[in-house]
Amino acid sequence: PVEGLKNMIIWTITAGKAGMKAQARGLARELLSLAGGGEFAEKVCDGQLARLLPASLYARGWARPATLRAAPGAPEPQAAPQMVIACGSRAARAGLWARHAFRAFAVYVQRPPFAARHFDAVVCPEHDTPCGGNVIRTLGALGEVSARSLAGRRPGAVRRFAGIPAPRIALLAGGGNRAFSLDETQARRLARELAAAVGEAGGGILATPSRRTGRDARRALQEELTQAKGAAFFWDGTGENPYLDILAAADAFVVTGDSVNMLSEACTAAKPVYIWRLAPRPGPWHRRRAAKFFRFHEALAARGLARGWEGDLNFWQAPGLAETERAAAELWRRFRAAAGARTR
Repeated sequence: PVEGLKNMIIWTITAGKAGMKAQARGLARELLSLAGGGEFAEKVCDGQLARLLPASLYARGWARPATLRAAPGAPEPQAAPQMVIACGSRAARAGLWARHAFRAFAVYVQRPPFAARHFDAVVCPEHDTPCGGNVIRTLGALGEVSARSLAGRRPGAVRRFAGIPAPRIALLAGGGNRAFSLDETQARRLARELAAAVGEAGGGILATPSRRTGRDARRALQEELTQAKGAAFFWDGTGENPYLDILAAADAFVVTGDSVNMLSEACTAAKPVYIWRLAPRPGPWHRRRAAKFFRFHEALAARGLARGWEGDLNFWQAPGLAETERAAAELWRRFRAAAGARTR
């Protein structure tokens, strides 16, 4: 049981995907900062077969995950967790099991694959239309990037890209998913429009593709940007991705609309963010999937955080996004209340 708030131990549980790990890790670190110390352990589970069993079996301790191991290189705390943070549908049932096994405060990040009431709290983007009294709604995705971390990184990042003149416009390119596709034709149009706008306004380009950027789209972006007039940096996949340095050094962003994570991270910088719209894949199922992305884009625009790309650059003072910090503060309040109830 929760016996105190010092030396807090948190488990994060994911299926090992980088995006899920970053969301859970970012939330855990903010919580430990509020706690004044402690440690977290990253756990990886295989939840494929777990989906075949009802969530109630895990919630009652009648079933346990087949595999729940420490992530490669992650430390192993000696004590049981006081809180578990599960992120991603494959990790949901493992989170329920840990809640029962350790009487831990259980948090789920993203829209849960079953009723939210099984967890002590759910942190879910509002564009996923979550419901439930224990749901904390966020604008966009959680993550490890914050205005504070980017400000600390900016001097070194600016030195790294000293050959690219300011204002530096970052292109964060995503790729295909269940709602959108980014083919070679679209990629070339994106690169040409951005190069023309930067050429008109002055400055340079910092561009990085993502893991989902297809080979043809990646090649098209690189060819167009490196052949364009003006200075441009394009990460070609060699060495470590300078993504964080690009976030820190950029004065504005152009982000493809398929990525909630990249849009959320760009908005933390409190710089202008442009959304480059992708057309939904054909078919009603894909259009329904795309609708939640469009709701997210509209919410960002309503807050003055982002605008749709229209082919030119107009700088404005964006307010910035700090949803990980806000969600952590609310979770910390609820956790303290639960801890007090259990120790009385």
